[in-house]
Amino acid sequence: MRTVLVSLLIAVAFLPACEDEEVVGGCDLCPPPGKTFQPLTTRENVLNNLELSYTQQKHSPYDELLDPNFTFFFSPGDVGGNIPAQWGRVEELQMATLLFDRTLNQPPYPTCRSIRMNLEFESGVVWVDTIPAAFPAETWYTTTAYYDFTVEMDPDITYIAVPGSQAQLTVRNAGTDDAPQWRLVKWRDLASNSVASQRSASTETLTWGAVKALYR
Repeated sequence: MRTVLVSLLIAVAFLPACEDEEVVGGCDLCPPPGKTFQPLTTRENVLNNLELSYTQQKHSPYDELLDPNFTFFFSPGDVGGNIPAQWGRVEELQMATLLFDRTLNQPPYPTCRSIRMNLEFESGVVWVDTIPAAFPAETWYTTTAYYDFTVEMDPDITYIAVPGSQAQLTVRNAGTDDAPQWRLVKWRDLASNSVASQRSASTETLTWGAVKALYR
């Protein structure tokens, strides 16, 4: 019995120390780090779930994070033609239904094969509080974050974000102080369209709003 115990202790000593190896460069036996959808109990989790909803093309968590009073404001440079100055929650979810559907076969809308979305918030963001005129009993919080994306469409076109693009995002607590439930209530695309028309044979530079407008 003593011999078996000693053998087991020796075997354990030679097992890969995943936790330690992750710190110095990773471990083949450890699951790769990755973001996951989080409960909307913090303001930052709204940003996390917004990014993931696009990257994973998931409609349900996107629906959850949008406030009933949600409004999306297009970049002023994009407005015109079929692109309005703004739209509401209904139009936003109609867009997402089409954009997130990898099997979409509904001309003239393009089929989106994949989205790689990056919303820069992990290093911390600054929230500015405001009291909206329509909701004087509430305090809303606004932050501005850089974004970048690569959106691959069928048959063979890739959209990339205008360099240096930013989004202004406003959240409100739809729950209580003790049990907060944060929702995205306003979203302004602050990207400039000054280079939005740059393109090659298979790549075009667009704002986030202009990608959405493909599904108007």
